[in-house]
Amino acid sequence: MPFATDVCPSLWNNDDYFPPKALTSFGPCCRPNYVPATDPERWHRVTTFLHGLVTELSDLYAPDTFWFDCSNSPPMTDTHLEAVVDTMRKANPNVVINIRGGMWSDYTESPDQSEKLADTIFGTPHEFVGNYFEIPAVMQTSRQWAYDPKSGQKPTAEFLANLMMLTAKGGNYLMNVAPDPLGTWPASALLTLAELGDWFAINAEAIHNTRPAWPYQEDELFVVSSSVTSSLYILIPAMTPDHAELASVGLTPTGHAPAG
Repeated sequence: MPFATDVCPSLWNNDDYFPPKALTSFGPCCRPNYVPATDPERWHRVTTFLHGLVTELSDLYAPDTFWFDCSNSPPMTDTHLEAVVDTMRKANPNVVINIRGGMWSDYTESPDQSEKLADTIFGTPHEFVGNYFEIPAVMQTSRQWAYDPKSGQKPTAEFLANLMMLTAKGGNYLMNVAPDPLGTWPASALLTLAELGDWFAINAEAIHNTRPAWPYQEDELFVVSSSVTSSLYILIPAMTPDHAELASVGLTPTGHAPAG
């Protein structure tokens, strides 16, 4: 079974990444709350820990995918991941590497919850990208990545509509399912996953091992072909893909608008 690992420094509760005494924030909440160039020794400890973690994961598990959800944007927040690319590929020559906002990625990572970018690729709906890309999104209606106790889940038909559209564009759909503080998925998420399982039990061949096929899209119909059987599939979603814009500015960490 393929094994993937997500490496996200902002979730480590690391005092070198988020110094408690730093009074100002720097960029989005996932970035360190200081400018690394102003404290190179502290940042060196961050990258040393990061490289050690990557080496340990590679040596022990040889992941099939490394997904670096971290600020790797030279020169401001350079995590120097080029130093461990060979380590990952030596442990698993077929490893797929993605570095958010950085280089050495094996495919293009689009902004979070940006399905609309895929639907109107380069301003032309009836096209496919031509190279590998991924749209990361969330299952919760609040569009929050972390568990939101007040949120339900997006309709299964909406998820499938987006999946059909992305498949016809040549993309991958990464869907986050947020567990509660005890690591348990809410009942609403389990229901959605069960419904998706039922759909895939019948229709998986129209998604897996397929590629975009001309004319790719006609209105809200999407066309793919099987790379195994050469069969042509017309994907007809039960609802229009949501074409989600990026999450709205000004929301609280739970995804809800501030009171008042």
